[in-house]
Amino acid sequence: MWTGKRPNMSFMKIWGCKAYVKHQMSTKIKPKSQKYTFVGYPKETKGYYFYNKNKVFVARTGVFLEKEFLRKSGKGRNIELEEVQQQQVIEPEVEGISQAVEENPTDLETQPLRRSTRECHEPERYGFLVTTHGDVILVDQDEPKTYQEAVASPDSEKWLEAMRSEMNSMLENQVWTLVEPPEGIKPIGCKWVFKKKTDMDGNVQTYKGRLVAKGFRQIHGVDYDETFSPVAMFKSIRILLAVPAFHDYEIWQMDVKTAFLNGKLEEDVYMTQPEGFVTLENARKANPGEGHWTTVKNILKYLRRTKDVFLVYGGEEELRIKGYTDASFQTDKEDLRSQSGFVFCLNGGAVSWKSSKQDTVADSTTEAEYIVASEAAKEAVWIKKFIIGLGVIPSISDAVDLYCGNNGAIAQAKEPRSHQRSKHILRRFHLIREIIDRGDMEICKVHMDDNIADPLTKPLAQQKHDRHTKSLGIRYVSDWS
Repeated sequence: MWTGKRPNMSFMKIWGCKAYVKHQMSTKIKPKSQKYTFVGYPKETKGYYFYNKNKVFVARTGVFLEKEFLRKSGKGRNIELEEVQQQQVIEPEVEGISQAVEENPTDLETQPLRRSTRECHEPERYGFLVTTHGDVILVDQDEPKTYQEAVASPDSEKWLEAMRSEMNSMLENQVWTLVEPPEGIKPIGCKWVFKKKTDMDGNVQTYKGRLVAKGFRQIHGVDYDETFSPVAMFKSIRILLAVPAFHDYEIWQMDVKTAFLNGKLEEDVYMTQPEGFVTLENARKANPGEGHWTTVKNILKYLRRTKDVFLVYGGEEELRIKGYTDASFQTDKEDLRSQSGFVFCLNGGAVSWKSSKQDTVADSTTEAEYIVASEAAKEAVWIKKFIIGLGVIPSISDAVDLYCGNNGAIAQAKEPRSHQRSKHILRRFHLIREIIDRGDMEICKVHMDDNIADPLTKPLAQQKHDRHTKSLGIRYVSDWS
């Protein structure tokens, strides 16, 4: 039936390719999937036919290794197949059609096969890009998953150069020593992780190749005792951007090509050699439903509407941290938990924020607001300590103002003793009282129309939402360029 729409052919797979199919019943020890050969499509149900060891079965889905199949397609052997002709029997359901077939049997045998005259193009790769018409599309960067894919790709020279740079950097920093593994030691594996870094327009700027150890095979207490993950938090970067924006300083950006933790490993770690380099001789769950797709479409609509929006700092007369908190009572109808939201602003823009479901059930709106105020108080302590270390904001020596819209929560936070209404609140949330008592923070009342944390917990009218986001420093390019 012609509908005027292009049919969805995403379910079509390359016949004969290998695929991993998940077992219906699995154990902790045995593999959760096994490799089979794709051999066709069943007529009675949706799925695929798979073959292995004289057994053909139907499975709903699998992980198809089509790229691997295409790479090996030129290495096979030619097989001559004997043509088998079967006499066709045509049932005379319609008299006119049966007569036409009987009158011109030779036409059917000599008629050449019809070939499509359309030009063949490689499939579009999807990812996160915005077209000139304002449409958001998905673009897959087509990054290789393995070393073999990297060296076989059209960008193989660029990936090889990225891997050489990684190996040279490790050699210069004396990351490893090439040795024979001691007896009884099984080295852990390693793998290459490939990444394309793009600019704002989606153009590839840098090819990155990182060699990582498969540390998940190590045992805590046997192979190591401590773990470290030195990363920069975005809220720290935003604070550092807000300060020079206030003083109209210039910001110089630098890129560290390869960063290593400045420390020595106390344990000996043995790792296998990476593919393509050093040798001793040359030194996944749930099936998406309609609700999920609706959510995805809403996200894409939001991205299209906000593609020209930026976080801007500036316009304040004094560098001073201000915090706002809000909570929506029992918004989750399944577990009756409330939604928390807080935001801290500096020099007219947000530097730290959080929106999350509370991990305990609140008994009232006051309790929900008290819980989020306690979480925001801990964040205020961290921000205060970080800015004191910078030594560039004199006002940080004063208490950080935290604005809350619930009088009951404010009274609870200022009350040094527990009473009947708060005795069931978990003890860890009362830390806010100690923070206020030592002068690190002051909790204040804010009118519901001026609480800029509202967008983090609830839907708002368009006018109010735009007013609050502007107060958070979120503005369109046309408003400040």
